[in-house]
Amino acid sequence: MTGYIRFSRYHIAKMFEMRDGLGWSYRQIAKFVGASPSGVRRAMVAAEQGQRLPEVTPFYCRVCPEEVA
Repeated sequence: MTGYIRFSRYHIAKMFEMRDGLGWSYRQIAKFVGASPSGVRRAMVAAEQGQRLPEVTPFYCRVCPEEVA
């Protein structure tokens, strides 16, 4: 798999649950979903500011039952 993907709103919501509900760091969230910490941080900051979600490297999300591409 090559290129870049965007986190869906579902992924963003789950990452906010991990950060705010469980107190996880960006690094812990990234390790769990299989993405980079900087990609997770950029996506969450963009979502908080109502901006377009940035592209991130492809990953296999452990939150979803299928591959995100």
